[in-house]
Amino acid sequence: MQFPTASDSYRRFQEMTREYSRFSRSAGGMSAIAGGVACLASFLAGALLPATMELRAALIAVPVLWLTGKQWLVHRYYQRFGQVEEQVTPAERNFQRAFIAFTALISALIVGFVLTRLQPVGSLPWDLRAIGYLMVVAVLPLIVWRWLRTPLEFIVGVFLLCQAAVAFTGQTYAFGPTTVMFPLAAIALVVVGWRDHLRFLRLQTEMRAFVATRKPIP
Repeated sequence: MQFPTASDSYRRFQEMTREYSRFSRSAGGMSAIAGGVACLASFLAGALLPATMELRAALIAVPVLWLTGKQWLVHRYYQRFGQVEEQVTPAERNFQRAFIAFTALISALIVGFVLTRLQPVGSLPWDLRAIGYLMVVAVLPLIVWRWLRTPLEFIVGVFLLCQAAVAFTGQTYAFGPTTVMFPLAAIALVVVGWRDHLRFLRLQTEMRAFVATRKPIP
C-alpha cells in the first residue's frame, strides 16, 4: 500500500488553493446563477409587461442588487476560509482590457450623442430621465472593469445595466434578433454557476478533510 508523501500533500494543497482562488474572481457560483436568473427575469418582464413606474423602478434596482449580492457572496461565502486572489493570466488580462475598451468607446459615443440632443445644444430638457440614463451609461466601463470578469458576466451585466438605463427613459428592450443573445447568455451563466457551485462544495469538503488529517495529536 502506498501512502501519500509530503510532496504529494503539498502538491494537492497547491491545487486546492488554486481552485479556491477562482472563487475570488472567475468562478461565480450562486452569484452567477442569480445573475442569469436576474437577466432572464429582466428581459422577459421588460418585453412582456407594460412599462409601469413600478416595473421601471424594479429594472433599475436589479443590477444594483445583483452586484451587491455578488460581492457579498464572494467575501462572506466563497472566500470565508480566507482571502486568496486568483492569478490572472495574460490572455485573461487582454480579454478584460478589450471588454473595458469596447465598453468605454460605446459609452463615450452614446453619452456624446445624447449630450448633443440636450439643452443648450439640443432641444431636449435636462430631467431625471436624461440624467439617470447618462449616469448609468457613464459608469458602465467602471462596472465592467471592477466586477464583470468573464464573457458571460460581461454580456449579462451589460444587459442589466442597459435595461436599467433605458428604464429611466420609460422604455424597455423588446424581443428581436438583436436581443436573443441575452436570454441565451443568461441560461448559460446559470449552468456555469451551478457547475462552479457544485465544484466549490466538493472543494470545501476536501479542504476540511485535509485540515482535519493534519491537526496535531494532543
